[in-house]
Amino acid sequence: MGLHFKILNAGRADCGPNWGNGITFLVPYCRFYFIENGMASIYLAGKKFALDAGNVYFIPRGISTKNECPVTARIIWTHFSANTYELEQLLNEIKTIHHWSFSRRDMENNNLLEMPDLVSGGGNPEAFGIYSIMYKLILELYKEYKNRISDNNLTYMKIKKAIDFMDNNYLNHPDLKTVAAKANMAPNYFHRIFKKVFSNMTPYKYMNNKIMSDALSLIKSGRQVKEIAEMLGYNDVFYFSRSFKKAFGYSPSESKTFKP
Repeated sequence: MGLHFKILNAGRADCGPNWGNGITFLVPYCRFYFIENGMASIYLAGKKFALDAGNVYFIPRGISTKNECPVTARIIWTHFSANTYELEQLLNEIKTIHHWSFSRRDMENNNLLEMPDLVSGGGNPEAFGIYSIMYKLILELYKEYKNRISDNNLTYMKIKKAIDFMDNNYLNHPDLKTVAAKANMAPNYFHRIFKKVFSNMTPYKYMNNKIMSDALSLIKSGRQVKEIAEMLGYNDVFYFSRSFKKAFGYSPSESKTFKP
């Protein structure tokens, strides 16, 4: 089963009344939050969800979100994206928050309390427990949603060459005609088939999600916005900044201090 994922960023945040700064934002990646202590909330499409200590929460992508923490909370967080078609299908179906109860011992036994070290040390043995827990939770989601995931494998195979091309060339911002040609299809027909396979996501959105996920990871690494824009194929740093803000709800400069 191809439910493999890519971790984009991770960390530990001590949150308070300024968590999120009241910003409503939209992200192209999914999140797991473990609430170590305290209590916070998330608004998803305007609906409030309480985040209680001792729980791990899955927050879906592509839905307007706002964070809230009236007092204090310590949160271990990770951002991740799909590395396979099967997981893309699953993540496209999930539109609400899910949670599981985890004791601190569970977390310690699986090294999940070392989550902030994952990004810089993803190859070390301590990271394996984190991956295993995340994979286990993704499997739980798959069990719940598998009957709702349409069987598009035959259709997917028809456009696989185009998808592979997008995965390898999204930083070059290829146009629809170029992408569709890889599947030997007319642009409008390819666009329609792609949306069917990816639960109404367009080819442009698919590639833009990858670009914006890369952008966030690069910003968190400390690189300058101009350098990041050039790395991601943008000739105009201001256009990149506008695209970033449209995707996330806050600017690249704000994201350096923005807590997840």
